[in-house]
Amino acid sequence: MFVRNSCVLRCIKCLEQKKEIILKTTITPGCRNFDFNTDEHVCESIGYLPENYGSSLIIKAPNFKLLNEKNPPSLIILNSGDKNLCYKFGYDNSQKVYYCNQCITRNMKLTARFIQHGGENAIEFNRLDHICQPKKCIL
Repeated sequence: MFVRNSCVLRCIKCLEQKKEIILKTTITPGCRNFDFNTDEHVCESIGYLPENYGSSLIIKAPNFKLLNEKNPPSLIILNSGDKNLCYKFGYDNSQKVYYCNQCITRNMKLTARFIQHGGENAIEFNRLDHICQPKKCIL
């Protein structure tokens, strides 16, 4: 299990035994990659059980559009039920993720990031549900 400290992830169980194991990350706009080739852990490994973790929601093209005309860029994700409605995402440069503009006004940071899925660009959410409602899509 790793804990985040700034942009560095450290193994909690190894830290308890005074050993620092750092998970290396590389960040590109909207995407974070992890290098798990770390030093040898002194802690006992914990089995991964998928049911203990939430699944992510992946949005494939053409259900999103990146708008680069502004700095920082914004992201439009079309509503799956009605393509005339959408959610607008702003960009958080410090976290390198996009966030839903409406959900954040309700104190929930629903984030999205670009990933490679099946060899193509896609969007991955950190949570499955918005707490806001989609708006009429005007590009």
